[in-house]
Amino acid sequence: MIWDPCNIGFSLLESHDSWLSGRVTNFKHKLALLIINVYGPTQNENKRRVWKEIEEFIRRTQEQTCIIGGDFNSITNQSEKRGGKGKTSRATLDFVDWIHRSGLVEINMVKNAFTWNNKRLGFSNIAEKLDRFFISGNLINFPYTLQASILPFSGLDHFPIQLNILLDSGPRRCPFKFEQMWLKYDNILRILEVWWKEAEVFGSRIFKVVNKLKIIKQKLIIWNREHYGNIFDKKSQVEAELKEVNKAVMLRGMDEVLFLREKELLLEQENILAKEEVFWKQKSRETWMDEGDNNTEFFHNSVKPRRVINIISKIKTNNGLEVEDPKLISKEAVDFFSNILNIDLSPYRLDQDKIMKFIPKLLSKEHTQGLTAKFSLSKVEAALMQMNLEKSPSPDGFPIDFFFRNASPS
Repeated sequence: MIWDPCNIGFSLLESHDSWLSGRVTNFKHKLALLIINVYGPTQNENKRRVWKEIEEFIRRTQEQTCIIGGDFNSITNQSEKRGGKGKTSRATLDFVDWIHRSGLVEINMVKNAFTWNNKRLGFSNIAEKLDRFFISGNLINFPYTLQASILPFSGLDHFPIQLNILLDSGPRRCPFKFEQMWLKYDNILRILEVWWKEAEVFGSRIFKVVNKLKIIKQKLIIWNREHYGNIFDKKSQVEAELKEVNKAVMLRGMDEVLFLREKELLLEQENILAKEEVFWKQKSRETWMDEGDNNTEFFHNSVKPRRVINIISKIKTNNGLEVEDPKLISKEAVDFFSNILNIDLSPYRLDQDKIMKFIPKLLSKEHTQGLTAKFSLSKVEAALMQMNLEKSPSPDGFPIDFFFRNASPS
């Protein structure tokens, strides 16, 4: 391992025959991370021992963010192997089980890219994806973008892998989304009703609904920032106060003041945990499991992979140039689809007209008339009742549950 001591600090924490752990610090950006470098053994028994050692280390780090990378000498499924026996081995099953138990999220590289091969020809050639990166721990407030890549061939049987940790390019404009946990706030429905009545909009009914929703959206953003607050900060604060109460009880015993304070803090903590569970359930988009059974960890783990995968780090323009700057990526994406969807400017207009001639019309005249016919109130109600209450049917960010819980607009 090589690093610049002027910019990077490294302190070794543990060292074993097949892995080592340490803490890396970037002095300039005040970034500190736990890292584990792995060189996986070949024997299954030794692999299981190493996986257990690393799992115990991760558990001891108490939810700190940890990067795990190296040569694991194992694959997760047969798509990560070409050539050789096609049977799923015991080592593969153990490796996948360890990943799930440890709550690891893989930092994706090029899909189906092999990092090792035996350098043989023909049917004797075997290639596998043995090298990779994982991230574990609390990713709620992790402010960095992770990019994993495979470096050019080094002459060895392994391709080197590289992990880039990119600083946040600044605040991104996120679309508004009505948070289900807001509904657990006392009198929130009454507050929404007052806001709705205060919003004066003139025009047709649909015009008033759309514009009143815009007004409520702005009020909710301000209310969330100034009154509701960050539940994760509140959770940390309550936990810290509970520790202080417990210390006081250990020193001088329980008295009435401490008893009441502890009871108050425990109720507040229970309320925050309920909101947190709703928050992660909404983020996870899991619809088959309900909140209320302490499923926060499950919902959180469902969100982790998407946070790591849903990153556009590079895009290729129409001119063949690769763009990595986030602002240029956004501009290129908007320009690309604007040109395609703009019929008058699209360079594909002639091609589209030619293609349309060869697409058969599958809808009969009756079907077409049915699609364009006026819809009845009963059909609208039936469609609404079939929708998931937590889903937003339009870009305004308000879920079906929002409309069901509030009175019909006037």
